[in-house]
Amino acid sequence: MVTALLLTTLFGSQQTALIRFQPVVGKTYRYRQTLTMEQSMPGRSPMGFTQNSDTEVKALSRKAGLTTMTSTVTRVKVEAAKGSPFAASAKEMEAAGKGSYRMVIDSSGRAVSVTTSGLSPMEKQMAKAFEQAMSGGAQGTLFPPHALRVGETWTTSFDMGKLMSGMAGPVEIKTLGSGKIPFTLKLLGITGTGSNAVVRLGMAMKGSVTMLMGAKAEKMVLAVDGAGGGTYRLNDGQTLGMTMTSRSIISVAGTKLTQRMVVAMKPLP
Repeated sequence: MVTALLLTTLFGSQQTALIRFQPVVGKTYRYRQTLTMEQSMPGRSPMGFTQNSDTEVKALSRKAGLTTMTSTVTRVKVEAAKGSPFAASAKEMEAAGKGSYRMVIDSSGRAVSVTTSGLSPMEKQMAKAFEQAMSGGAQGTLFPPHALRVGETWTTSFDMGKLMSGMAGPVEIKTLGSGKIPFTLKLLGITGTGSNAVVRLGMAMKGSVTMLMGAKAEKMVLAVDGAGGGTYRLNDGQTLGMTMTSRSIISVAGTKLTQRMVVAMKPLP
């Protein structure tokens, strides 16, 4: 069943595509994810780490455009410069990165819910953070509810305040304003036909969020500027590879922390 439509208009034979996140029910998909992060502060040497992990997802059922899936993250490996704080906490980061989840994803690729069978506070917190992270798209992007022409853009928003709150653990974070950052998708091209059709997408996000952090309601401003792209199959909306590069500046109490991140995802055999 082809769930993403490839259409040709009568005017100029301009191709359009309607892209839906609809993995084949009963099928298992495997991906390798890589996160590289470097952070710096005035007067301190930059430090960072690279994290690789494998994710296996299986589509269990679909109803009214909502897909129920399981997701298991394994083979988490963190590498950092010897002697750095990230190297010292690498084992803890690897343990925290592993987990098994049950997810409900809508046809745009946005997570509606994420739960875990784990009972520990850490496992429950990771499930919450996982859900908030995937509110921006299970595969690094969100698909529009309508068809796009090649060269056309579509803008939605990513709830960064919600994500930060989910990742903060016991630290209370209150978002001032909407907490959302604009996210723009552009259809760059379409290749192939039928079940072999593939779309190439460009992605960009830029904006800032102001939050109050902790019991003292300390003001924190997060500014994000990112861009990337990926290719996706039209018959199920699954990625054939995506990369997103971003630069974030976190300002707290007169101090600025700059983070540069590259997130990549590719399918495994």
